[in-house]
Amino acid sequence: IGQEQSSRNWGWVRISRRDPREVPLMAEALRIWTRLSERTGRDTGYARAGIVFTCANDKEYEQHASWGRHLEGYQLESRMIGAGELRDLLPGSSLDVKGALYTPA
Repeated sequence: IGQEQSSRNWGWVRISRRDPREVPLMAEALRIWTRLSERTGRDTGYARAGIVFTCANDKEYEQHASWGRHLEGYQLESRMIGAGELRDLLPGSSLDVKGALYTPA
């Protein structure tokens, strides 16, 4: 349906590092996309894959960490992870970073 979401029909499911005013719309879009195959009886192809925004230094780490406050009250998971956890999440990665903002959905 709609050739999946993001980049094709504005599915609004990426929540990290977006304009905070969009968070309510994205929270609702995530709720809808999660159940859309069930509601329509068709496979939409939607899958939650997550996203990471890496931080090269302390300043970037703090900027990403402070963005997370915009998700409070929406029951959306997004958290800071260290370089070790990022390597576990992305095996084979050779990124030299302080950490990352990780949003699993």
